[in-house]
Amino acid sequence: MPSNIERDLGQIFEKVERAEEDRALVREDMKEVKRFLAEITHSLTKVTASVEDLQKDMNNVKPFVDKLSSGYVFLLGFIFAFTSIGTVVGVLFSSSFQKAFKAITTFLGAT
Repeated sequence: MPSNIERDLGQIFEKVERAEEDRALVREDMKEVKRFLAEITHSLTKVTASVEDLQKDMNNVKPFVDKLSSGYVFLLGFIFAFTSIGTVVGVLFSSSFQKAFKAITTFLGAT
């Protein structure tokens, strides 16, 4: 009977040793996971800071872009109005030139 007790105690000790080894492996894995989480947290902090800087830059640039686009709208309106006036003046000048040419040729032809 003592041999059964010794065998059982031996098996229990083996299981305890395996459990301690498993626990050591789990601890190492946890250390690795903690390092990985620290790296992710650090990277996320950098990304967050970059996004905040980008938002600040965009807020600084927005008034300039708004002013620039309103300037372009004004410029396009001015160009449209100027070309329209130029077209009207060109048509009037052309008609006047034709009438003057016709009058001159008629006058010269009559004499």
